[in-house]
Formats: sequence, C-alpha cells, structure tokens
Amino acid sequence: MHLHLTGQIFFEFLKHYGYWVMLPLMIVEGPVVTLFAAIMASLGAFNVWIVLVFSILGDLIGDAIFYGLAIALEWICKLRGKTYGHYA
Repeated sequence: MHLHLTGQIFFEFLKHYGYWVMLPLMIVEGPVVTLFAAIMASLGAFNVWIVLVFSILGDLIGDAIFYGLAIALEWICKLRGKTYGHYA
C-alpha cells in the first residue's frame, strides 16, 4: 500500500511540475524518472519525443558530472600524496 501511494505521489508531482522538473530529476536519478515519465507519456500526459530527448540529455549530463567528480577527486588525492586502486 505504501509503495502504491509513493508512486501515485510521484506521478502527481511530475504531472504538476511537468517538464520543468523532469530534466533535473533525470540527471540525479535517471532510470526511475525515465520510467515514470515514459508511462505518463504513454498515457498522453507528456510528449514522448521530449521525454526521450530529456532522458538522453539527463543520462549524458549525469555521467559527465560524475566523471568530472571522479577526475577531481583523483587529482585531490594525488596532491595529498595518496593513491588508490590498482593503476594509481
């Protein structure tokens, strides 16, 4: 019952805020938001092509952010004289 209410609340949240909140949520938690947005697009609440573009952009932007964060942390560790991993 609780899971059903959570899903319903998420649907209402996406329906209310629409595209404005979809891309940022897809960057943070891509697959789950993409699933909900795709279901809502199949029901006619969203344009399926906009959901597809936002899904691709959200995935690429999120990956780029995490890649940049990993590079920055590696650089900080090297400055501090610490190495981690096999190739360090």
